[in-house]
Amino acid sequence: RNGAYKFKRAHRRVDDLDWEQTTGFDRWFIIMLDGSTDVHAALADFLTDPEVEDADLEYFAYPQAVPNDPYYGNNWGHNNTGQFPSWVPGSGYTGPAVGTPGFDTHAVEAWNHGYGNSSIVIAIIDSGVDTSHPDLTLVAGYDYGSGDSNPMDDATDAGHGTLCAGVAAAKANNNLGVVGSAGGCSVMPLKVAAANGSMTDTSIANAITHAADNNADVISLSLGINGVTSNSAMDPALSYAYNTKGVVIFAAAGNYYDPNYYSDPVPTTQDAISYPANSQYVISVGAAAPSGERKSFNSSDGVVSYGSCYGSTTQDDRRAIDIMAPTELPSTDIQGSAGWSSGNYLFYFGGTSCACPYAAGAAALLLSINPTLTPAQIRSILTSTATDMTVDGGVGWDRYTGYGLINMEAALNTLSPVTIDDPTACTANAVSTTQIDLS
Repeated sequence: RNGAYKFKRAHRRVDDLDWEQTTGFDRWFIIMLDGSTDVHAALADFLTDPEVEDADLEYFAYPQAVPNDPYYGNNWGHNNTGQFPSWVPGSGYTGPAVGTPGFDTHAVEAWNHGYGNSSIVIAIIDSGVDTSHPDLTLVAGYDYGSGDSNPMDDATDAGHGTLCAGVAAAKANNNLGVVGSAGGCSVMPLKVAAANGSMTDTSIANAITHAADNNADVISLSLGINGVTSNSAMDPALSYAYNTKGVVIFAAAGNYYDPNYYSDPVPTTQDAISYPANSQYVISVGAAAPSGERKSFNSSDGVVSYGSCYGSTTQDDRRAIDIMAPTELPSTDIQGSAGWSSGNYLFYFGGTSCACPYAAGAAALLLSINPTLTPAQIRSILTSTATDMTVDGGVGWDRYTGYGLINMEAALNTLSPVTIDDPTACTANAVSTTQIDLS
């Protein structure tokens, strides 16, 4: 009946036999179906049988993929428990813990799909990456700042690129340091900083085409040029990566330092979003603060040195924010005292520079499940499943937070759900002495 091929008792016997008989615990049986009948239709059928007292579906539980990386708990973006230590001027991150529990990317649930595939490569185009950091999985890169094959993060003011790499893909579950949003994926370090730390549009363009030609799946650009919407060197490179090679490209929206800059509600050619975030080939990423709001000069984290840029009031305009991702997160730093901290990790890395690689990691997780997804499909999935941020712009898309905070669990569930739909619409009761559990 309904394709049943196996029947067995569901539960072990317990000491209290009266309890068993009163509750019916001893009358549950499991019927295995061969798939010829939809399980929900089978359930409805059994519930109409007068010999069946009750019936339900057999559910499968999945482990919560909590990594053993020691600093995982410091990353509110992965799992927000209200643990972020707010910034106190002159004293650092010593203020009261802030944050809205549950306002996060649902990374723990997303990682039930896995931490990502090492064959999926995120190109970090930046100041370079610490090529010997034990918490990063790297593939070959290049240094377009100096024109050699060593992308070590060693220019003036080094460390930024290594921090971006860790936010995206610090190794997961290796009992070491931090975990990136895609901690099973690989990083391609592409250095565009010259010895003095300067970055030119030509070196960035060369890094973009290098990533495209060397099988990078995602590009993360935590850099920008203010006041322009196009660039003769980078426009063709972005088009080549996007249109010819199918690479998903993310760029940081930028951090503007003048709070009065946002007083004009009408967007102009001076929109705050920098280039290439305002390119039509790029997914622009703004930064979210831990209490559900855009990172700004008065957001709950207390960090007053920057705010996440925003732009056009027109939804899906190239100069508008697309999505938000967390900022002020722990990440990998250059080992020793050469980077931004005195150790191998930094607490906390901020700005849209942090948000951008986090979002790039989310795309890498999607591609780990389905590597044939196009850049347009990735953008559609991320924007359609994002968690709406209503503090700044109200319900729905808005110019301040775009489609909202990336929800990695919801995005991945569009490709491969890990839970069974709630069958409540099928439940009913029939009176008798037999209970059936379907699987």
